[in-house]
Amino acid sequence: MDKKPSLAAELSAEFLGTLVLILFGNGVVAMVVLFGSGTPGEIVNGGYTNITLGWGLAVTMGIYIAGRISGAHLNPAVTISLAAFRGFPWAKVLPYSIAQIAGAFVAAAAASQRTPDKFRAARTLVADAIEKLRGRGMTDEEIRRLFEAELAGLTHTGGDRG
Repeated sequence: MDKKPSLAAELSAEFLGTLVLILFGNGVVAMVVLFGSGTPGEIVNGGYTNITLGWGLAVTMGIYIAGRISGAHLNPAVTISLAAFRGFPWAKVLPYSIAQIAGAFVAAAAASQRTPDKFRAARTLVADAIEKLRGRGMTDEEIRRLFEAELAGLTHTGGDRG
């Protein structure tokens, strides 16, 4: 006979599962991206293979932590979708989302505090790039779109992902 977990247990599971997901995921990206020598095309500590495997393991560990207690939504979008289409109680959507977002923020803060000098350097690099783009006459909106495209991976191949 299974005893239903309390809401506090479910929220704790979502917080911890999301924390582990983001901490390991961001940690592996930081390891690969921030710790190279700066040589173009350099593969650092396994490169993108490590990022892919690291994120896969991060998701797996987050699910192992939260799965039996809360269902391991680990993402407000998943929680909202489950409420809209699978009967998850709407009354739990906001508390779950808050727990997930809090877990993500704590994980991001922990990852960035591990190597603050590297993160400061990365922020400086981004700020310098923005100033250079402004110096070339780009508007803030154009710069935002460029960064969004870069994050989506579209600028490396000229927009053709095929």
